[in-house]
Amino acid sequence: MTIADQINDLLKTQKRRQADLARALGVRANTVSEWCKGRHDVSASYYPKIAEFFGVSLDYLITGKEPRGAPAAPVQQIIGNNNSNNTAIAGGVGDGVSALDLELLKVVSGFDIRAKTEVLHFAYQIEKQIKSGGGF
Repeated sequence: MTIADQINDLLKTQKRRQADLARALGVRANTVSEWCKGRHDVSASYYPKIAEFFGVSLDYLITGKEPRGAPAAPVQQIIGNNNSNNTAIAGGVGDGVSALDLELLKVVSGFDIRAKTEVLHFAYQIEKQIKSGGGF
């Protein structure tokens, strides 16, 4: 799957517009249209911003798959961009959430997508260690 295929697929599945992506990247709408039609290649310098726009990892954007051992679902369920509040789609959010949980969310919400992904990955490592009996 090419980057153009990924962009087209993400635009469709997230019900987003080429014009919105162009605005987020600071390029003309025609440029994104040309990428989507496969007439021009997307410069790799845009990959991080495109991944952030769609709320996916660079690995997912480039390969269509998360790296082995990475928690794919939670990261892919983060929707938003710099022009809106990010929203996590998950069942039961808000039920039994402690003040500490809310504080963690408050702090992390100010991070960019790359930092959020790193925090999430680290949290999964801690969880794995605790579940294996290693403590923390």
